[in-house]
Amino acid sequence: MRFIGAVMAGLTTGICVLLASMLFRATPALAATLPAPVPAAIPVVTVVPLIAAPNVPRKIVLSSAWLNNCGPASLSLNSADTPQTGILVVRASYAAFNPNGVVCQPILGGDLRLELDYTPTVEGVLRVLVVTDFETKYGEGNVVTSAAGKARSALDLSGVWFDPATSGSGLTFQHNFRGNDLSFGTWYLYDQAGAARWYTIQNAVWNADGRSFEAQLLESRSPPSLCPPNAPCPLASTGASKVGSVKISLTGDEFSTTPSLVMKVQALSLSGNLLFSSTANRLAF
Repeated sequence: MRFIGAVMAGLTTGICVLLASMLFRATPALAATLPAPVPAAIPVVTVVPLIAAPNVPRKIVLSSAWLNNCGPASLSLNSADTPQTGILVVRASYAAFNPNGVVCQPILGGDLRLELDYTPTVEGVLRVLVVTDFETKYGEGNVVTSAAGKARSALDLSGVWFDPATSGSGLTFQHNFRGNDLSFGTWYLYDQAGAARWYTIQNAVWNADGRSFEAQLLESRSPPSLCPPNAPCPLASTGASKVGSVKISLTGDEFSTTPSLVMKVQALSLSGNLLFSSTANRLAF
């Protein structure tokens, strides 16, 4: 009986050790049942270099401060280069968790910074989506790849932009950011008499930084019409004349929870003199 009791005690101890080991080395599926660690700020995803040609090595960088100095331990590629879907999934993984359900990668020297090497092979834009073992999204960014020697945008202009100081005027942009990079903008504002003026922004040429460009500024007009007195109505334009150019630069983060992307717009005369400038924010709902 003593022998049988010793055997049973040994088996029980062995099972407990095995279960504890399995718990400590939990798979992502099991980890997903536990609460995810919380970053102290929205994690920032950057790509270095920001824009490059195909087959140029890049680094995808995740950085943030984390509560209780607990953060993910590593980044790994969760999918292959997928130009068909336009999405590149990167997984931020945790090494282990203890029986109390606390996942922790100690961060002793400041904010967390993790890097992942990645080399795109084709021209275009991939949306980087960083997820965790808990299937939560921690951040996103873009891998922008252009042909050698060809400048293009690093940010998507699409949307409605307005300057809080001149509310009532504004800009709208339609931008094929993930495709051929063509954009078309409209700028509605007023002249000295208070009459509305209608301009379009076309033929943008981006600078190498991917955050600034210069484009033509054209004004559309139509002949006198049969519109009711003092009331506007839709009309076909008879043409557009170039009245100058615009310089636009973008600062801030496109993917922050609190909108921080800012557009500085400068209107230039045909001779290149500055007419006026505006600082606009993208309308967020």
